[in-house]
Amino acid sequence: MVAMEGMKQVLGGDHPYTLRAMSNLVVTYWKQGHWNDAEVLQVVTMEKTKQMLRNDHPCTLENMANLTNTFRDQGHLKDTEVLSVGVIEKMKWVLRDGHPDTLKSMLSLAAMYRGLGHMDDAEPLEATVEEHRKCHANS
Repeated sequence: MVAMEGMKQVLGGDHPYTLRAMSNLVVTYWKQGHWNDAEVLQVVTMEKTKQMLRNDHPCTLENMANLTNTFRDQGHLKDTEVLSVGVIEKMKWVLRDGHPDTLKSMLSLAAMYRGLGHMDDAEPLEATVEEHRKCHANS
């Protein structure tokens, strides 16, 4: 928290290093189980990243994907699903279907679906990820 506040004072709240420090603090909050603090800081970081870089910049997409995990861990499953589907679609367009971050987000959503017993939603995502892994292994 001290490092982030220092960066805000010296570099400004929108500087990439400040945003990285904010993201790092989110990880600390996660590890401590402070989900509400993590969510609030993630939303701020995500919005600032969108303003500075764009809605479809890889750093923005990473922040959005991380927020889906916080929503999931808090039990906000509808929010998780809505944001995850949007993030995956943007990742497919920006990073491509087989990018590791896209596949990771797909697996995360599939795991949530599987945990809820929604196998019809989970299986196509898992099959897509598996197909990309097979193609990559044969390359």
